[in-house]
Amino acid sequence: MNRVFLEGKFGSYTLHPDSRRFATTNLAVENVGDALPAHVRNRLTVVNTRKPTKMEWIEWGINNGIDHAVLGWARETDKLFESFEDVKDPANNEYIFHPAVQRAAFFTGRSGHAASDWVKQRQHLDNTTLTAALIGTIGEAAAKDLMTFIAIADKLPTLASIKADPHSAIIPTVGSAAIMVVYKMLGSVKRDNVDPYVDYMMRLDHEAQGYFANGVRSEKYEHRDIVMQNRKFTKWSMDNTKLFTADKK
Repeated sequence: MNRVFLEGKFGSYTLHPDSRRFATTNLAVENVGDALPAHVRNRLTVVNTRKPTKMEWIEWGINNGIDHAVLGWARETDKLFESFEDVKDPANNEYIFHPAVQRAAFFTGRSGHAASDWVKQRQHLDNTTLTAALIGTIGEAAAKDLMTFIAIADKLPTLASIKADPHSAIIPTVGSAAIMVVYKMLGSVKRDNVDPYVDYMMRLDHEAQGYFANGVRSEKYEHRDIVMQNRKFTKWSMDNTKLFTADKK
């Protein structure tokens, strides 16, 4: 790969002169055998990158179709986003990769996405099969926790019921369930459902309203313009600016 790095060439193919080349690798302590030889490393600039924070991953997930049950679980489970570099004893966090133990499966942003794909198919799977699939994707501890959130998520109001009658649709009594509804709505916004979504949102508790508002205001939110241009949301925003500083941990 040195020619790609240094000359922008691969075999007989030459990269465009404006192309940018970068490569990703693992930390040496992860023992995956892809360390760069010293003479190669000396030709490159090497930087360490961090894992996404909880809210960064959730924000990405809202825009990329991650199931609302997985997003709600991620919001409540801070340990999913810890780095093994900060966890000396692997027994203190059974959810993540740790070089001191050989876990067959664990949570990462990547395996979390794969878990979401399984969760989206839950209508075709019994609980035993879904649990087994999740254990093989994100590990036993994470899978069992996530199944608890799935049980809650399946009792939430449907988007169709919110759109049809936002003033009578079921309001969750558990805070984490209300947040899952918010994530569910944010991930499915269209021009024809903004009004009922805003009407329903205004019936939720202040924390859930704050999450909705902050989700909409994020510059990375793909439906931002649709909601921000909505008259009901604009008026609500003017009356509730204090909620825009809801917990983002």
